[in-house]
Amino acid sequence: MAMLHRALFTWFLLLVFLILLALRLDQRTKWNWFIVFIPMWFYDAILLIYISIHMINECRTAVARAGGSHNRTARQRISAFFQRVWPLSVVILKMAFMVALCLKLENPDAYIHSYHVLLPLWTLLMGLCGNVLHCLVLQHQDRYP
Repeated sequence: MAMLHRALFTWFLLLVFLILLALRLDQRTKWNWFIVFIPMWFYDAILLIYISIHMINECRTAVARAGGSHNRTARQRISAFFQRVWPLSVVILKMAFMVALCLKLENPDAYIHSYHVLLPLWTLLMGLCGNVLHCLVLQHQDRYP
């Protein structure tokens, strides 16, 4: 799918989600919160499939390219592993946050701390900060050797 189509699809799903959210918050409907989040679930499911296929293809090409030689250092192998797993962990943390949020909103009398609901989001944000810092350090090392 072309970049324009992916962007339009993403914006369309976000628009549908915001419309459902506005209807639910305005109390015009009494839908379950999991139903309101269906566009986001759909988008995350497609994203998980795309990331999984991309990871499998990337691992295949890395094995074929290596040809049985293990010349890479441990640091390079760890870095390659995190580069492959990072997008998958981002989507999983986002989905965990959405599940916790829906559970909290659906059962207001249940004793679910806000800390537990926001923990996946905070973990995701800290990981994103670390990723940006890592990219800035690498860019600085490339610019000033």
